[in-house]
Parts: sequence; C-alpha cells; structure tokens
Amino acid sequence: MLTRLSTDTPHFSALLTLNNEHAQELSAADEARFALLLERAFYAASINDSEALLIAFDQDADYDSPNFLWFKQRFLKFVYIDRVVTAKAARGRGHGWRCMMHCSSRRVWPAIRSRCAR
Repeated sequence: MLTRLSTDTPHFSALLTLNNEHAQELSAADEARFALLLERAFYAASINDSEALLIAFDQDADYDSPNFLWFKQRFLKFVYIDRVVTAKAARGRGHGWRCMMHCSSRRVWPAIRSRCAR
C-alpha cells in the first residue's frame, strides 16, 4: 500500500533507517534533517510503511542539495525527485517504479505538470 508521508507518519523511524542504510547513494540524515526533508517535500510517499520511499521537491522548496540547486538555477518550474529507495528485502517487486508512477499519476500529475516548465 502506498502512503503519502508527513513528519508525523507512524513509521518515521523505519523510513529514516531505510534512508540511512543507503546513505552512500542518498546522503545520511538525522531525525531533524529527515523531518525537514518530509516537511519541505512537494511529494513524499512510502510503500508498505517502509519497504520503499520517494521524496520530491518543487522549485519553491527551501533545499540546499547541490543537484536541486542546479535545477533551480536553470528552470522556472520543476519537480525534483530527490530520493527513491527500496529496502533490500523488498527489491524486485516494482516498488521504486510504483513510487515513480504514483508521483506522476493523475492524482499528483496536474500539480507536477504545472511545475515542469522552462
């Protein structure tokens, strides 16, 4: 089951652990930093509580990632997918793809589409 996330999500600790298990690819976060990511996200979701995670920001986000800032310097409107990660035990089930598709689905797409312009 895919769930939209907020800072008061009941599986916050498990998602933080999932993020930090992949710190080399995603960057490590402490509780305060991870809460800030979720709070500032345009879109954040998980699958089955903590089997997969996606966090995306729009052009208005207050975010200091060099990759995000690269987009911010070049595009007026955009959605930046900052991280997509799947737990090792849940790989091969299409969770990463499912997160990406939900992010671009009709439920979220009208908001994203209006933000993807040069």
